[in-house]
Amino acid sequence: MSIQLELFIHPMCPFAQRVLYVMAYKGIQCQIKEIDLVKKPDWFLEVNPKGLMPALKVTTSNRVCLLHDSIVISEYFESFPGPYLYPRLTNDVVDSLEKAVLDIIMSTSIDALKRQIGQIYYNATPNDRELGYFRRTIAVVEDLIPDGKYFGFKALGKDEITLIDLLALPLIERIVAFKDLGLPYYQGVNLQNILSWYSRIRQLPCVKAYEMPLIRYVNLRKYMQSNKYEGLSLPASNYDSPPKI
Repeated sequence: MSIQLELFIHPMCPFAQRVLYVMAYKGIQCQIKEIDLVKKPDWFLEVNPKGLMPALKVTTSNRVCLLHDSIVISEYFESFPGPYLYPRLTNDVVDSLEKAVLDIIMSTSIDALKRQIGQIYYNATPNDRELGYFRRTIAVVEDLIPDGKYFGFKALGKDEITLIDLLALPLIERIVAFKDLGLPYYQGVNLQNILSWYSRIRQLPCVKAYEMPLIRYVNLRKYMQSNKYEGLSLPASNYDSPPKI
């Protein structure tokens, strides 16, 4: 069956980056369309009525399907031929139990990390309670990836890349990008395992193909804390420099 894939993204959006990393790891061919979220075209709301990134338009010989949400799209991509990102049984069927274990890690530890990055972007003066949440979240992630092992290692006993690693990567990229800014969040926080994991995973060709320079996340944070931020604009190189005062 012939399938045409159109992927709508902004290259600085962490949820779009998830899908790009999975797409590249699986070797899937997509027509990629970058969307300026400041000047969002009216037609994009037909693709995703919420106007959010990413979105995938799947066209087959007899129907058109529109998919939203980075995890939904990534799991759809995992169904394609290519290297597996979910554990398989001997007959190449997904191991449902091990997938469930990974899904729990994703819905707890990684989702918690997502919330803490939002804090760093928008809250320059966290209180003690907020700092405590951040430090506990980082400690949980550190415990999951001893010595830079992949995220499934402790739960499954196998140091193999899984979908959760590529879904976590855009979030951890931002944690790494902000670590030397002198922010109160990082005081007394150990990032040793995270940095080892990050150094390891960014050697993958799929990561090298789509990773952004970390300075862009630093400058984006400056935009978001100024009165100049209206949304992610294009090109992504806009964030090579901080906003002009």
